[in-house]
Formats: sequence, structure tokens, C-alpha cells
Amino acid sequence: MNAANPSASALVLFGHGARDPEWAGPMRRIREAALARPGAPRVELAFLEFMTPTLPEAIAALAAEGASRVAVVPIFLAQGGKVGHGSLHQRC
Repeated sequence: MNAANPSASALVLFGHGARDPEWAGPMRRIREAALARPGAPRVELAFLEFMTPTLPEAIAALAAEGASRVAVVPIFLAQGGKVGHGSLHQRC
């Protein structure tokens, strides 16, 4: 992400979140795989709701730790209630 200073780069994997803490298991495994790559940037998780940290919290923490460049990658692995029962589903 930042070849000159890899420690200044970070990646946030952003998911919906759920009330069940085990729901984040696949995201944790993706994070671990990303961190295992040579030269990997800092990788953190963030959630839209139900879980912490939120996206603003994750980005603020990374910036406070010196990250000057943060990429956010949406990780929506399954159809949730908002997609399955919401207006988006009815329009598609």
C-alpha cells in the first residue's frame, strides 16, 4: 500500500456485524491470512453495527497509531436480514 513506509499503511476489513460474536470468525480468518503475507500492512476489522469497533473508531485508532493511508475493504459474506427482507431484495 505504501512502499516507502509500509508501517504508515493500514487495511480495514469492514463487515456488517452481528449479535453473535462467532459471526466474525470468517473475517478474523481473512485478517490472519492478510497479515501472514510478506510486507503486509496493519489489518484491522470494523463493523457497521452490533460489534466494535465501528469504521470511524477503527480508522481513528489507526491514524492515532501513525497510519497515514487506510484502505477500507467491504467484506459482506452472506445475505443478511436487510438484504433478504429489505427493499433491495424486492427490486432485484
